Amino acid sequence: MNDRIAWQAICQEVTKTALPILPHLRSNKLKSEVISNLFESKSEKYFNSIGIPVRACLSDRDPDLYFIKENKPLEIKVTRSPLPIMNSLKWMGGKYSKRNSDHIFIAWHYTEPTIIDPTNTITYMIAKTYVTEDDWVVLDNGNENYYATVFTSDNLLKKHHEIIVGEYNGAFISR
Repeated sequence: MNDRIAWQAICQEVTKTALPILPHLRSNKLKSEVISNLFESKSEKYFNSIGIPVRACLSDRDPDLYFIKENKPLEIKVTRSPLPIMNSLKWMGGKYSKRNSDHIFIAWHYTEPTIIDPTNTITYMIAKTYVTEDDWVVLDNGNENYYATVFTSDNLLKKHHEIIVGEYNGAFISR
């Protein structure tokens, strides 16, 4: 399977579904949740459609995707970039994100329609790397009831990784 072709096709499906919805959402957090959820559902549908049996997560404790024949989990982490040039990206994760497995890190940028230019677009950068539990940094905001972990683009670049969609030239450039 060619990862580049697969993830480009998945990006197209996510974009097709998201573009009519995003102009109606005010919250960037909600927009990111929509994009993340679409990547999970569209990737499951895509891989199954090309004969690669995949199961999407049933709960937060499950991997985002589970490749059945290969017996391999895949985590999908999504973050929004306010600019098309994506510097200092952070992907957030909860307690169960710290699974030792391959991860797909997606950064996306949404260009809203304006009166001058009524088109809206979504551009992406997708990178793949293997992440261990120790690669995640626990955020401490001083509240003992708060728990979150973060994985940064600096961490990504220090690891062996592959840019699958978009490019890297001193900063991530979404395409």
